[in-house]
Amino acid sequence: MHHARPIATKKRAPLAKTLVLAGLGLAALPLSAHAAPGLTPHRAVYDLKLADAQDRSGIRAARGRLAVEISAAGCEGWTVNVRFVNQFTLRRGKSSVLDIQNSSFETTDGQTMDFTSREYVNGKLQTEAKGRARIAGGTGAVAMTKPTEETFDLPKNTAFPLAHTRRLLGLAREGKTIDEINLYEGSAEKKVFTASSVIGKKREPGAAKHANEGKHNDVLKLLTSWPMTVSYYDPVEKVEGEQVPSHQMSFQLFDNGVTGDLTIDYGDFKMKGALTHLEMLELPGCE
Repeated sequence: MHHARPIATKKRAPLAKTLVLAGLGLAALPLSAHAAPGLTPHRAVYDLKLADAQDRSGIRAARGRLAVEISAAGCEGWTVNVRFVNQFTLRRGKSSVLDIQNSSFETTDGQTMDFTSREYVNGKLQTEAKGRARIAGGTGAVAMTKPTEETFDLPKNTAFPLAHTRRLLGLAREGKTIDEINLYEGSAEKKVFTASSVIGKKREPGAAKHANEGKHNDVLKLLTSWPMTVSYYDPVEKVEGEQVPSHQMSFQLFDNGVTGDLTIDYGDFKMKGALTHLEMLELPGCE
């Protein structure tokens, strides 16, 4: 995601959360779980494989799996658990296994997020982050407890991942085609990306195609969807000429908040993810 080389984990550290949550975008409004239209608790699994790699990437092969669980915590908010495991093989033959585990809780008003993130390489813990982020009155701040105790400010117009999901769905339903907002996911790197989104033409139920025909199609074929591309820019990175995104995601976003097959483009290599399992979860009562 940044400019580290092949297996340098910093380039892919936010991938797991970004894959699902930036690919799940709804307006950060004070909604209860029942009042959040279209956002349905679910568990999804994606099989990932290398689609393309330039010589400069140094990558010969890559494969992995992404598992995402989004559940409603009554009226209070939403819990998201993400695990991303990927094996990268370099052209010189060396292989590394990257295992990213993220857990977060966002309040229904989109103004508070508690998060924990752990990143392992070949089974060894490399980074761990834990903290709480708050947004109020257009500004925000993060209080970290790991890896060190510190606080830092968030820029104006910042959203958390599920609030971004609600935002994108809301814009898509209104027929809007572009959007830009700052996105904070919660990680040891303290990164705030500028997320620039392009929303495609609505597809009627049954029009979206999937790499794997499975039971999930019984749920998704009944729903409208929108093709989307979200480009993530690092405001800290300075480049000559036109700025290029740190990474870019293309995916199908369904009206229940589920992301279908997806493509992640890092510039020097590209991965495709096929939705292979989808389980809808219970929406608990909210009084």
